[in-house]
Amino acid sequence: MKVLAAILLLGLLGTLVWERSSLRRLKAQNESLRAQQREADRLGIEMQVLPKLWAIADLAGKRSDNIELLRLRNEVRDLRAQQREAGKLRMDNQRLADELRTGTNLPHGTAAAEQAGSPGK
Repeated sequence: MKVLAAILLLGLLGTLVWERSSLRRLKAQNESLRAQQREADRLGIEMQVLPKLWAIADLAGKRSDNIELLRLRNEVRDLRAQQREAGKLRMDNQRLADELRTGTNLPHGTAAAEQAGSPGK
């Protein structure tokens, strides 16, 4: 009977050791799975927010491009206006040079004074 009690006690003790070992292993597994779940939850939230952030970044890039386009268009408009003004000034300059050469449209008396003061006349 003592032998049977000793065997039974050893069996019970072995079962308790195995159970504690299994419990520690399962607790570690459980903690690992919980950490993975937290990471999955975090990534899920990120995946919901990420498209919105991409849209905002894309919109900001488009706004920046649009602002640059408008700035360049204004610059082209200003340069074209300057080009037209330069053309008008060239034409006016040419007209005045022609008038000086021909003596037309000079102030009153200037043409007569130039002709009278010219050698050979």
